Amino acid sequence: VSYGSSYEVQQGETLFAIARKTGIYVRDLATWNNMTLEDKVKVGQVLTLVNPNSATSTKASATKTVQTKEDVKPKATETTYHL
Repeated sequence: VSYGSSYEVQQGETLFAIARKTGIYVRDLATWNNMTLEDKVKVGQVLTLVNPNSATSTKASATKTVQTKEDVKPKATETTYHL
């Protein structure tokens, strides 16, 4: 499931449940919405799911790409032994 930049709170949800559902750290979710971890969310409340202080804040931009040996193609002068 993909979420946009905002999320509307549904019946029975908590800040922790929304964080888990969206894959966002609960502290980030609280901070971005000017809340504390103790604050309760209300049905219909719209939460921001991105850092409002970052121009490129998306869940995808936080993903780190790791290059493995399988991703590297040898140059014409190299063999896979050199990698």
